[in-house]
Amino acid sequence: MYRAARLFTEREVRFCEVLAGYLAGALHVLRVRRTLEAENSRLRSHSPVADELVGTSKGMRSLRERIAKLAPRPFPVLIVGESGVGKELVALALHRQSPRREGPLVSVNCAAIAPSLLESELFGHCRGAFSGADRDHAGYFQQADEGTLFLDEVGELSPECQAKLLRVIEGKGFRPVGAEAEIQVDVRILAATHRDLDREVEANRFRKDLFFRLQGIQIVVPPLRDHVEDVPELAEYFLERLGVEWGHKVTLTRDALLRLSEYAWPGNVRQFRTVLEGAVALADKHVLDAGDFQLPSSLCADRPVSLNLEDVEAWAIRQELRQTKVNVTQAANQLGIVRETLTNKMKKYGISKDE
Repeated sequence: MYRAARLFTEREVRFCEVLAGYLAGALHVLRVRRTLEAENSRLRSHSPVADELVGTSKGMRSLRERIAKLAPRPFPVLIVGESGVGKELVALALHRQSPRREGPLVSVNCAAIAPSLLESELFGHCRGAFSGADRDHAGYFQQADEGTLFLDEVGELSPECQAKLLRVIEGKGFRPVGAEAEIQVDVRILAATHRDLDREVEANRFRKDLFFRLQGIQIVVPPLRDHVEDVPELAEYFLERLGVEWGHKVTLTRDALLRLSEYAWPGNVRQFRTVLEGAVALADKHVLDAGDFQLPSSLCADRPVSLNLEDVEAWAIRQELRQTKVNVTQAANQLGIVRETLTNKMKKYGISKDE
């Protein structure tokens, strides 16, 4: 507020103070509401395997220490790890321990958005920008303003989105689809991928300059097979939650813990929880033994059944389908073949999506 011709009177100053206090309260409410909406959207779109990182092994302690060091920093962080290891939980921990903890955390699975809609979903669009755009839409970047944006599977971004992402990381603005002016946002970017971005850069599927910008600060999340000593603690954590949800407490025998600890867990912690849920649901008892867990070793082993070329090829196809959450197109790209070839090989080896 300003006066062009004269100074403010004392009464006008008091009025401005009251108005500023009122507006500050409204702004605070709007910020809290935006944070709650972002958290609600994150929980609805993706339920993580846990609310926190569980485990006291050396690998998990090292992971927590690295998170504690990087959380207060404003720089982008690249979170690397296999599917199911808990990359979103690392992003959640980074956000909660950062100065932006009161702002929204917006989580986006880039692989789950159609390529034709990706730019509009990330950066927003204006009314009339394309067929069906009947109103202005604030993209994920605007929704995460003054907070954190977590881009899961960042390797799936199109070249156009990669270029815009690089501009935002460098502190520049972006233009929503159909807009004439650029928008500036204050967002910390966390990115995650299970892909080998070095290989993606070599294949010209990922921008080299964006890769160099992201890889400066990395957090590598270890697979469950590298910290199996945490299996008893993970089992206790999940069984306690399942006991609350389903109304009866379940424990494990020593043989059950031994079998769970010896398994390779190609699907990592996400698979571990699913197996526990299945065993608790099917077993009508309060103590689970080793035989209560369905762990098909031939399909889920961390190495081929034999060195026969067909066995190796079938194993590689299963591994990629598991890593890509049964995304056939993405798995074909990872294997270096076209989708039709992969579909034919799946039929040849009897590999189904349900498997």
